[in-house]
Amino acid sequence: MGGLILVKAIGYNVAMNRLMLLMMVVVLVWGDEYVVGEGWQFGDSPIVLGGYLSSLYAQDHTHPFASVDDVALLGYGEFDHFDFLTELEATNVVQNRPTAFSPNRTNSAFRIERMYGDYYGHEGDRLRWGKFNSDVGFWNQMAINVLRDTTANPRLATDFFPKLTTGIHYEQSNLSPSIARISWTLQHTDDLDNGNNNMNVDRHYAMAMDLPSGENVYRFSGGYFQYDEQKSPVWYATASLKTRVQWWDVLMESVGRYDVRLSQTYYDGYVQGVWHFNGQHSLILRSEVGKSPQVGHDESALIGYTYRPWKSVALKGEFEGHLVALRNRWLFSLSILF
Repeated sequence: MGGLILVKAIGYNVAMNRLMLLMMVVVLVWGDEYVVGEGWQFGDSPIVLGGYLSSLYAQDHTHPFASVDDVALLGYGEFDHFDFLTELEATNVVQNRPTAFSPNRTNSAFRIERMYGDYYGHEGDRLRWGKFNSDVGFWNQMAINVLRDTTANPRLATDFFPKLTTGIHYEQSNLSPSIARISWTLQHTDDLDNGNNNMNVDRHYAMAMDLPSGENVYRFSGGYFQYDEQKSPVWYATASLKTRVQWWDVLMESVGRYDVRLSQTYYDGYVQGVWHFNGQHSLILRSEVGKSPQVGHDESALIGYTYRPWKSVALKGEFEGHLVALRNRWLFSLSILF
């Protein structure tokens, strides 16, 4: 509730303020029916209203940085063979960096992060249309901070392929004992809400496949995309493995990317282990190495701790050390799913 009051105090546009006020009224009036993290359902209708908030404190080699990082409204539901999701998000809502060159500032603009519908067939297939998370690897499917193990994303998930796709996506599940899932993605248009938290692309074609093997799940994907401004193709391929080793949940992912216009090849890979102990506590270790289009060659290691007093609330602290010491940073975040 405190997060919602803070959001209103910041001063959004009239329409979004009314939506936030509606959420507050819903919680106050129907408090006995509301469970934090599960949204609020409108009576017997299939529509559920929710949201999330994420705040961040970072310390690097210069000055501390604090922000209300993400505030989002979610509307979702399902009916018969259909479901839908709409996510409106404001990023960097309040920023506080005490320097003359980076003054405090606010952002009140809500943008379309995701907006899609699904149709489920009778044979384990699904057709999705709209704007959705690209079906590439495992990390890219964890869109919300509170659901991820760390606040910091590996560069593999931010610098190598479009995080989001505007188009259609078709997948089939349970094809055979050796193939758990296969999917195809097609984008042949500009992004919905162009450039919001995503590479600015107008073409994206991709394919993904999941192969189970005991406790292991292998995911392979590859595709092609085209920047809207450059009209030049970029090819990429990824390989991922999710498994468990004793007490540790292990995630390994790698990517290769080739930019045709630049005749440049980039790559990245990381391995991450998460030890969930004592129910609400997790220790995270991650090592990453790569050459990305944004920063060139880099090597990094991360150690983090996450405390979840409830499944919809996460307190995270982590240190990220880099080959170039100027990139080293501490990150602390509080994220809540409503």
